[in-house]
Amino acid sequence: MRPFKVLLVNCPNRMTRAPEFFPYGLALISKVLKGRKVDVKIYDLNLYRDISGFSKFLSHNFKWDIIALSGIITTYSIQVRLAQQIRDLVPGTLIISGGGLASSVPELLLNKTEIDAACIGEGEKTILELVQAWSDSRDISQVKGIYWKKRQTGEIFKNESQTSIPDLDIIPFPDWEGANFEKYLRQYSSFYNKGKKARKLQRRGDLTTTRGCPYDCSFCSNTFNRQSIRARSVENVIEEIKLLKKNYSIDSIDFLDEHFCFSKKRVIEFCEMILKFKLDICWGTATRTDHVDKELLQFMKKAGCIFILFGFETGSEKILDNMGKKISLQQSWEAFKLTEESGIDALGNLIIGHPGENDQTIIESLDFQRNRYGFLKNRYVEKLDEPEIQMDLQRRFATVSYVVPYPGSRLHQKYKDKIGDLEEFMKKISLKDASHFVVNLSEISPVKLLGYQQILSNPHYWELI
Repeated sequence: MRPFKVLLVNCPNRMTRAPEFFPYGLALISKVLKGRKVDVKIYDLNLYRDISGFSKFLSHNFKWDIIALSGIITTYSIQVRLAQQIRDLVPGTLIISGGGLASSVPELLLNKTEIDAACIGEGEKTILELVQAWSDSRDISQVKGIYWKKRQTGEIFKNESQTSIPDLDIIPFPDWEGANFEKYLRQYSSFYNKGKKARKLQRRGDLTTTRGCPYDCSFCSNTFNRQSIRARSVENVIEEIKLLKKNYSIDSIDFLDEHFCFSKKRVIEFCEMILKFKLDICWGTATRTDHVDKELLQFMKKAGCIFILFGFETGSEKILDNMGKKISLQQSWEAFKLTEESGIDALGNLIIGHPGENDQTIIESLDFQRNRYGFLKNRYVEKLDEPEIQMDLQRRFATVSYVVPYPGSRLHQKYKDKIGDLEEFMKKISLKDASHFVVNLSEISPVKLLGYQQILSNPHYWELI
């Protein structure tokens, strides 16, 4: 009897930019399956960007029991196409989808594509239940955490929700080899857009140390993640870093947590262990502006932190309130200033076009940009003529996005009438990021909003206004 075979497909989320992140979540799924002696292969379309090559691969490698597509919400059109290729070439396989897209629009996927089941939220337990049911020739009606459909009738069912994993330390480390980590390291692992210090690093590892977020920002589509934060132990994280350094000689880490500094005590403990074991690693992460202070930043700097990505979002108090950020503009400014003064690059993006946005709120965001720019120029005053410093200052302000009411967000729920047909909307946002204007929710005309995006992201224009 041949082994049970599962193919995991990492879908590209955009085709206009090179791959940025190692498929950490999919590599975890692969390792979990291999622990149960399942024959697993990862086909990384985001890495190779060869859709026609995937069809050829299936033609020559067609004995799969389950093929799982994984991707964020902008992978809809790709998953439609891939699911049809799979059904045509491997008609008997169970096609499932997981990740942000499946959690956000499960019913659309099942109604409009050849996908058989959509996995909601965490996949480590759900994939094992699916494999067990399918290998036993049972239907999947008792598998927790999925939507599924009967092929014969097209009828869609929602199963009981999957329970979250309370202790994240029981999850094995990723299947780095199976996910081609070395190729990412050789070609795509620099910190090109994360500040002047980060650009010098070449072998970056990506990992997460937490799951969940207790906040409810209006534009966030990650409905599953809106829960209390669960964290890996510091010892567990340190062990993973040690293995990455030993086996892959990494020089840096991007912690992909949404809110790394949720616990000051935990971050300080982490920093102390980095220093204790002399890991000599540079790293960066993301967090909220209301969870850093001078003492914490000094610990982080000493332990190798080189950048923090903040969700500034806007320079308008009114828009911050409308977003439900639960932070103040003063907190954003203090976090920026303290981080820079500690020697860590304080990065962050703006989102424009939110409900309530008008000419006045845009001017307030422009003032916030100017203040940050002026602060940095004063810090670099003796080096302003250096090309690298000029380039760094430009890039600091280049990320100004439009608000996109992604399915799963409160904005999408509130503005369904403006958004229109869900499938057409999903096609519009497929393979695009938020730098593409999709729908206007603001009080500003679309033409002016497009102009404001250009102005806010380019310091050269600011002296003219």
